[in-house]
Amino acid sequence: MKNKISSEYRNVAGVYQILNIVNGKCYIGSTIDLYSRFVAHKSKLKRNKHANIYLQSAYNKYPPECWQFNILVVIEFPLSDTKSNFQRKLIGFENDIIQAHKANNRQYGYNLREQAGTNKGYSTNTKHSDDIVLKIVQLIAQGKTNKAVADMLNVTKSFVSQVKSGQSRSYLTGIKYVMRGKAKGESCGHAKITEQVARTIKLLIVKDWKTSEIVETLGVSKATVNGIRLGRAWQSIILTDLEIRDFVLPVRLITAFEASKLSDDLVKTIKQLLLKGETPANISKKLQTSRRKVSEIKTGRTYKHILI
Repeated sequence: MKNKISSEYRNVAGVYQILNIVNGKCYIGSTIDLYSRFVAHKSKLKRNKHANIYLQSAYNKYPPECWQFNILVVIEFPLSDTKSNFQRKLIGFENDIIQAHKANNRQYGYNLREQAGTNKGYSTNTKHSDDIVLKIVQLIAQGKTNKAVADMLNVTKSFVSQVKSGQSRSYLTGIKYVMRGKAKGESCGHAKITEQVARTIKLLIVKDWKTSEIVETLGVSKATVNGIRLGRAWQSIILTDLEIRDFVLPVRLITAFEASKLSDDLVKTIKQLLLKGETPANISKKLQTSRRKVSEIKTGRTYKHILI
């Protein structure tokens, strides 16, 4: 911008104006920190990242020396007042000045909202003109990506996506929006197990199986089982009382589960070797058993009922 604001205005509240000295149009705002707000506006406008599309578009059209940041009112924060009450009063001053300058009228200013502190007269879907929407459709038809279109027209990727899918301005573009339901179960791209396996896991959980037992028996990950146990995954599967009552483990699962168990004598031998100071790695090699099972016995997570 043409002028600079002194750092003395840091943490000073007031109402400010961003003035286009070529056409006389302005933007009115208020803040509790005039210096920081000046720096923020200047930075965003310079980087083409300002949220106000009209102000940004005008700034791109007119060089920086055509703009002034003017402090219109400095308001002192009374110690007897609360911050929320003070901000309401500040917005009141801002609204009065917006009306005086007609800054919310596109002919005279760049303010998007009719009133400060509200969304009246402002919408993320309606702030863009019909011409912008039609340009989006044309660029998309030319094979441009959403990001490229957003950068070219200074709109958000989200808005481009909404226009493209028919969620926004379908009356103008003629694009019909088709509601797409959230993918569930096996149709979800992130599904790592089948619905039948997920159903079996739910039944095993109901039958009071431990997560470690389900992991070893079905060969699934602990995260998968816990996701189902905590209700974060496969919520679409609802078990019936009849299904729970009549559920019987397939023979191959029973065999795998029984085979995974350690005999009482083997557990006692493991515990004796641990008392002698042998490591789980040495014990697992010596007894041809799982190192993890030996570690769980050592930490007391499993087979606590077997004493030596």
